[in-house]
Amino acid sequence: MDIQIKYVLLGGIFALQSALVCAADETNPFYFSGKFVAGLSELDDVQNSGAITGTVSSMEDDDVVGGFSAALGYQWQDFRFEMEYLWRYRMDFGAQFSGLPTTLGSDIQTNSIMVNGLWDYKNSTNFTPYIGVGLGWAGHEADTNRGDASVGAISLENTTDNFVWSFLL
Repeated sequence: MDIQIKYVLLGGIFALQSALVCAADETNPFYFSGKFVAGLSELDDVQNSGAITGTVSSMEDDDVVGGFSAALGYQWQDFRFEMEYLWRYRMDFGAQFSGLPTTLGSDIQTNSIMVNGLWDYKNSTNFTPYIGVGLGWAGHEADTNRGDASVGAISLENTTDNFVWSFLL
């Protein structure tokens, strides 16, 4: 997909993005939030660690992805602390190797759990900017298919766990 088309699509998704927030107040400092999320994902530094030889002649290494996030939080004065779960659906990756009848495709989805700390900048409007940081865990599940005319199709499922961090604006 052309990169300009992806940015237009990504902008449209952000414009239509919705969020559900049940805000804290003086009587109950706990809150719940849920939102649909969208973003442009890109793989960097793809390396061949298997038996396939040859260079990649074409590659699909970026994709617009979506998902859902839910958080349970606690507000104390201008600070918020929350536990957030995120499910991000399917980043598609594909590659074709030059000089070989070999193709490689992978669908990658992510689940993560974050602990976030945020500071709200209170002002005279209903719009409240905030800044924060988060630490957590992300699990990535990849369903990979390799097509090869000489040996047939091969499927592989792989799961990795990672430490993750975020800077929130």
